[in-house]
Amino acid sequence: MSRYQSVHTLGLAWVFCTLAKVAAAQVVPTSGSIVCGTVAPPPAESRALVREAASALQKKKASGAPLASISYVPLRPHIFRRTDGTGGFDLASLNQVMAATNNHFLLNGSGIQFYFSGKTPDYIDDDELYNGFQGNLPPNHSDNNAMNQYYAHTFSGGWVGYSGLAQFPADYPNSTHSYVIARSGVNLDNAGNYLLPHELGHNFNLFHTFGFGSGNTPTKELVTRGAGANCLEEGDFICDTPADPFGIPGTSYTCANGCCAYDPNSPARDSNGDAYTPSFANIMSYWPSCTHDFAPGQYSNIQAALALRQTHTSYTLDAPPATVMPPDGLVATFSGQSMQLRWRDNTSSEMGYFIERSTSPTSGFLPINGVAPNTVEFSDTSVIPQTIYYYRIRPSNTTTGSLSPMVGGATAVYNLFVSTTSATQVVLGWNSVNASLQYDLQWRPTGVTAWNTVSSITATTHSLTGLTPNTVYEWRVQGICSGSDCSLFTDAQTFTTAPCSVPTGLNNFLVRAQSASLSWSSGAGYDPGRTYDFRYRPLNTPDWTTVSSVTITSYSLTGLSNNTQYEWQVRSVCAPTVSSDYAPSLTFATFCLSVAWLTGTPAATATSLTWGFNGIPESGSTFELQYRAVGSTNWMTITGPNTGSYNGRTLTGLLLATTYEARVRSSCGPGATTDYRTTTFTTGCYAPDQAYMRAENAQSTTVRLFWSQYTDADTRFELSYRVMGAPDWTTAATSLTVGAYSPMGLTNNTQYEWRVRSVCSPTLSSDFSYGPLFTTRCYFLGTVSTAVFITSATLNWTTDEPVSSYDVQYRETGTANWTIVNNLTSQTLTLNGLKTNTNYEWQLRTRCTDGSYSDFSPIYTFQTSSCTTPYGLAVVTNTSAAQLRWNFYYADAATRYEARYRVPGTATWTVVGNLSSTNTVGTAELTGLQTNTSYEWQIRTLCSATEYSDFVTGPSFRTGCSTPINLFAQPKTTSASVNWAQAGFNVQYDVNYRQSSTTTWTTLSNILSTSATLPGLTSNTGYEWQVRTRCADGVLADFSGVSSFATLACSAPYNLSASFLTTTSARINWSFYQADTQTHYEGRYRIVGAADWTGLPNLNSTDGQGSFDLTDLTPGTLYEWQIKTLCSATESSLFSTSATFRTVCLTMSTIKPGFWNDPAVWSCNRVPIGSDVVQIKHVVTIPANLIAFARQIRFDSGQQLVYSVNAQLKVGQ
Repeated sequence: MSRYQSVHTLGLAWVFCTLAKVAAAQVVPTSGSIVCGTVAPPPAESRALVREAASALQKKKASGAPLASISYVPLRPHIFRRTDGTGGFDLASLNQVMAATNNHFLLNGSGIQFYFSGKTPDYIDDDELYNGFQGNLPPNHSDNNAMNQYYAHTFSGGWVGYSGLAQFPADYPNSTHSYVIARSGVNLDNAGNYLLPHELGHNFNLFHTFGFGSGNTPTKELVTRGAGANCLEEGDFICDTPADPFGIPGTSYTCANGCCAYDPNSPARDSNGDAYTPSFANIMSYWPSCTHDFAPGQYSNIQAALALRQTHTSYTLDAPPATVMPPDGLVATFSGQSMQLRWRDNTSSEMGYFIERSTSPTSGFLPINGVAPNTVEFSDTSVIPQTIYYYRIRPSNTTTGSLSPMVGGATAVYNLFVSTTSATQVVLGWNSVNASLQYDLQWRPTGVTAWNTVSSITATTHSLTGLTPNTVYEWRVQGICSGSDCSLFTDAQTFTTAPCSVPTGLNNFLVRAQSASLSWSSGAGYDPGRTYDFRYRPLNTPDWTTVSSVTITSYSLTGLSNNTQYEWQVRSVCAPTVSSDYAPSLTFATFCLSVAWLTGTPAATATSLTWGFNGIPESGSTFELQYRAVGSTNWMTITGPNTGSYNGRTLTGLLLATTYEARVRSSCGPGATTDYRTTTFTTGCYAPDQAYMRAENAQSTTVRLFWSQYTDADTRFELSYRVMGAPDWTTAATSLTVGAYSPMGLTNNTQYEWRVRSVCSPTLSSDFSYGPLFTTRCYFLGTVSTAVFITSATLNWTTDEPVSSYDVQYRETGTANWTIVNNLTSQTLTLNGLKTNTNYEWQLRTRCTDGSYSDFSPIYTFQTSSCTTPYGLAVVTNTSAAQLRWNFYYADAATRYEARYRVPGTATWTVVGNLSSTNTVGTAELTGLQTNTSYEWQIRTLCSATEYSDFVTGPSFRTGCSTPINLFAQPKTTSASVNWAQAGFNVQYDVNYRQSSTTTWTTLSNILSTSATLPGLTSNTGYEWQVRTRCADGVLADFSGVSSFATLACSAPYNLSASFLTTTSARINWSFYQADTQTHYEGRYRIVGAADWTGLPNLNSTDGQGSFDLTDLTPGTLYEWQIKTLCSATESSLFSTSATFRTVCLTMSTIKPGFWNDPAVWSCNRVPIGSDVVQIKHVVTIPANLIAFARQIRFDSGQQLVYSVNAQLKVGQ
């Protein structure tokens, strides 16, 4: 017997509860799984207690006293600890579970809220009671002005196995008691959402939903809520809690993912035979649940019980809230996953804090959690994205007098940051819970009242420009959802713009006679609105020339004076009234860039002159090139623009065996000309340079010989060779125009010497130059390729070597022995019987025509394919058949496939084996299928007798005669090609067509392909057409929907041109892509200005392209020609507009001075083209930006070409 008196008193209504949560697929509750012992008033007294409470509430309402929507009820917490003060329920947990309990005692802003009575809990420090409590309280541990709740570490005696107990309302102090197991490690979620509100529910007159007893007595409450209902007399005396069959034999429930529900197949029935549908979530039930709540009727009974307790005289519920200074400084910051709350603790009198939250700033606050005293932060992890929340902090031992100020927080935007900052720009960023949100951003200089707003931003970064340098700003962001706020503005953040920085890194480059390119760096940061003031002057002069509003960090000065030293400065302009200092001066000196080198490469009657600069010459500068025979007094002059660092000109028409001098200089403008750079050269018939002669790729009977020599247009090369030591040379070629040749018919394994010389005219040749020796040999020189498959590979090779046969050897990589295949006469070999997914290597050698062998080639490798599944699976059907189709790129001759098919839902597959493919494509026909029936199918690859892939599933299909789809037409003038997608296999098609708005169809029947040509149509006319499928056994599909097209108009041909021009002939060309087999043409031509045409009847075209050769034309004459389309026997187009061509002129020379592009300057009355040999008899100027062409240029003595700016002459191209 305890040294303390037991709290058991005769007549008290006790409820003992132990709550065992279960997780099972299906559970039948037993007395062993949930046990509750109660000594409650008999049913009649319980009903009377409910009626007494209801009467108290009615009297309370009738009294006229205002009824508070929320009644604050004091609750004195009593915590059992060891004698030394250790152990016991900690205050952080106590506040957390009471906050959850308070959440359940509010409905729509009305109900009861408990606050702790006192400044600290009542600690009962007693080892005996700590180690086992069964109701034996020591004296002075029950307050008479509050509800009393006791938090025990362990129950003992008859209370072992229970989690809590409580008393119903009665007019004696102990009726305010409830007892719960609450210790370290207890399930706080269960304690706060079930155990504590369950026991306090009993304190406020709530009965178990199954009625009387401890769960072993079946309820008498009927399911019905209509006629005959007894919900006010049985069960828990509340009609909006469903009848609860807990304890009735046969009841069961199911659980999944930790949440349980009543099994609707339970056989339990009420006395009327109705099935039960209990609420598993109700706090006053014994069913395991993952959610918890009270029913509205239970809230009403709680209010009635409160009114009843307020009539009692043996105790009161008026313990005052503690005097606590409210917390302040509350800040809510969203972190992306949770709302972080921080506040300032201004007192030591709190027993803890309740965190209250609402989505309205004025009402609806609910406690969501609690924390220990002296705690100043909390993380709310239950927030929903894109929601505005409002928070306040209430000391848990107070009511409303110590609430913190309310603060809002939004779960949309968080983690504001500044990406980059410069003098006038900042890039701001933030994180968001939803990429589709829009945002409003506000900013202002610190200290300014009004905000600047940027609305409807779609990204999570934004750049502000036009800011004031060296200024502190503040900014904030708000999320916008579907046009309305879903976020408050965040707390303001700050940033500081940079000062307006002085440019750095001043640099001069490309300084020339009249220009200079200058650059600098912006300094710190990048400002899109920043500009620069730039100024310059000749050194040691007083006045600056200023260039303002430069938007980039470089500037090109022009109009400078040659051979002059300048200085320049630059400064930043960050805002209209904010500029940096000028950077320190940098200097440069102008000069005209001189020609650095000049070389000449002479031939018999021409030379190639090239020159260059050490840098890029000034834009707009020109060169002056002069040349003359040494001893002559007259210079030939060529001028033109400098086109870059390297320039060149070809001089033709020179005298043979003559020494010339040449010079070139650059002109950068008036008074800015450089000195000449000079060179000399002597024309002559020069032998090829031995340094550039080489022999390559010597094989058994041939070799490739190369040489290099600059020549004029008339020079040719003569090449000869002989066996080393032989007396006679074999002349291989005498009129070569290129520096390469391959002699044939050489003797294998023989050393040769060779030589080449220039032939400058029939009577003039150079000395021979001798190339390096070479030796013929049997040698494989060529390309190889490999096509790999599953168990085979095809080797291919090509070579120019004349051979009689090839030998190939191959092996698996990493093995020692080769497999050799001899005497191959073709350049391909297929290797069979290989392993799948295996690396191999191979070589080949040639047997040349003299019987000698080459060395084996380098090793080549390949890997066979793995045994993979087919791909590209498709199917086409007929009425009772289907054709399966697949691809398998790596199939070889031995590859087979196995398919299987069935009606969906059936168990047995029909297997079709030993299938093959051709050129990577395989097909299989399934016959004897059921008509209008769906099928599924699969296929796999059989790579060998023991190796095969997995099955892969193809598209399901349905047998039947399908109507074609995907109709499209390709119209021409008098015909059209109509096309459609394949609608089956082994089928034919019928096509109907007619002119639009007519009624009679023309039919093309029994078409085997998926296209047809509609002939004999009228041009420029609308038509409509349809197609149907002819399937097996005469089954016809429906015609497709009507599709339409319009034939093309009978128009004239286009793309008129002339080619293959000679002195007396030309080919005329045209296009008419809409032509069909009926299309013909009629052409005509004449000399421009002549009256009569020459007709060209009955012309044709192929694939829309036509041509005709005109002969017996007059040289150097301009012709015009036209053509028209004959679309049918009765319809033709107009003639096209005229196209012109000019036959080739016999001699192209100047007849007067003038411009190159003036036809009147030339003897052929046209501008020269690339095939003309041009004779310059007068001074001719090539205009600016013109590109002139000629095969060769020759000059009369004293005549010249003058090049304008950007003019070019391309010779021999």
